[in-house]
Amino acid sequence: MKVLVTDPEGYIGSLLVPSLRRRGHQVVSIGHRDRVISPCSHQQQIGQIAVTDLQGVEAVIHTGEVSTIPSVHPAIACKAHYQDAMNLANLAKTAGVRRFIYLSSCEVYGEGGEEYATEESPVRPLTPCATYKTLVETDLQAIASVEFSPTILRSAIAFGASPRMQFDAVLNNMAGLAWMTNEIKIPGDGHSWCPLVHVLHLCEAIVCVLEAARSLVHQQIFNVGVTAHNYQLIEIAGIVADIFQVERLSFEQKGSSDRGLFVSFDKISQFFPDLRCEWNPQRGAQQLLSFFTLTNLVPSNFLLARSARSQTQNYSISTGVIAS
Repeated sequence: MKVLVTDPEGYIGSLLVPSLRRRGHQVVSIGHRDRVISPCSHQQQIGQIAVTDLQGVEAVIHTGEVSTIPSVHPAIACKAHYQDAMNLANLAKTAGVRRFIYLSSCEVYGEGGEEYATEESPVRPLTPCATYKTLVETDLQAIASVEFSPTILRSAIAFGASPRMQFDAVLNNMAGLAWMTNEIKIPGDGHSWCPLVHVLHLCEAIVCVLEAARSLVHQQIFNVGVTAHNYQLIEIAGIVADIFQVERLSFEQKGSSDRGLFVSFDKISQFFPDLRCEWNPQRGAQQLLSFFTLTNLVPSNFLLARSARSQTQNYSISTGVIAS
């Protein structure tokens, strides 16, 4: 199958593209126009793609977005999460692309309640990124047709090693701090809940949806993760501390914590019973320790990776690429 993947050099894309090629798929790719760190200068930018660029493409996998973090400027969130995604989806539909896989986030649910969030739960996004992801989900469903089949994947918070590390996700960030400073800082009082998914399991889920019969995944929404992998922040910190042999744990904002979110991932397990998760947070933390050791992660690289998102935002606004 000829597949277009956005942001092929990103945290997810750099693992997804090789996986697709190993499965025999032909992969073409476009990069994100606002990337500042290691720009994909040889690739087309999402905002410049034309219908002719999508001729012969059978499926689009849209992963090329900044993560759902509260600090992202609303204009960046709108551009990266809504405008680019819907422009690409409409172009794909016009070009005759039959499948569109959109990588959303479980953070569209907002703060959780007493029950597990399922695909049927109401969405209550609390950040600009989550808000615009919710709008993309709605509008993708609206343009679905017999010829154009969207599938929405709401990912848990990803963790694990990748050729392009992302350190603004909770477990990865704790691991990076443990490696750099021998200390782990826990947001709030540590009692907030977070659903976790290893980045390789996320890639496997994307491949499963891509290769599934259209009738199985047409206009479906799937939470992607493992129900057993809902953890409180203090539990995640304990796992990382044990693997990295860190004794110093501190709280960044004592006494301030929301309930967080715990999510059910039963639906995707029912639809894809062969999709098995081989990565728990303990194994993921051990992988990160080995990765940092092998690559000799130094403070400058860690800080560069952590600040790349804000650098992209500031650059885009200051140069007028995105109006503030």
